[in-house]
Amino acid sequence: MMIKRIHKDNQIITLTYDYQTAFFYDVVCYDLGFELKLTSFSQSIHKHFEDKLFQDYVEDPYVLSYEKDGINVAYIEGSIQTWNQTYRIWNFLVLEPYRQHGIGKALMDESIKYAKSLSCRAIILEVQSCNINAINFYLKQGFKFIGLDTIAYSNDDIDKKEVRLEMGMTLS
Repeated sequence: MMIKRIHKDNQIITLTYDYQTAFFYDVVCYDLGFELKLTSFSQSIHKHFEDKLFQDYVEDPYVLSYEKDGINVAYIEGSIQTWNQTYRIWNFLVLEPYRQHGIGKALMDESIKYAKSLSCRAIILEVQSCNINAINFYLKQGFKFIGLDTIAYSNDDIDKKEVRLEMGMTLS
């Protein structure tokens, strides 16, 4: 088992995100405020989507993978946002059979260490309001809720129970 850095080298790495969820944070918006309420779906739902590492919009990406038995079982991609001296996690995936074994924590710890080495003042990421396991993981790692976007993915994010939540932590 080892963590290694992956460089772009003209390779395309597609990440497939899969998770089950029985809960979501329901978002109710008011004129100048909002409310988040943990709510259960009528039945558990399956979420599936893909993303790619090294997208053009990620400036100078720093990508780590966790290799086990010769297979990359987890990835984390981040980059510094120089305009506000923050480090953004763009992609973070631990394949299902390898979750809850400390792999995600190890990758996150390495990314936090790297962000600190760049003198970043904070680290931020996004998570969908229905990805309760990821939200709980980030909270356990020390992240806090810092904001939301109710139309990040579509004009119907609230109705779809998939609102973009921003989470972050300050770095010292």
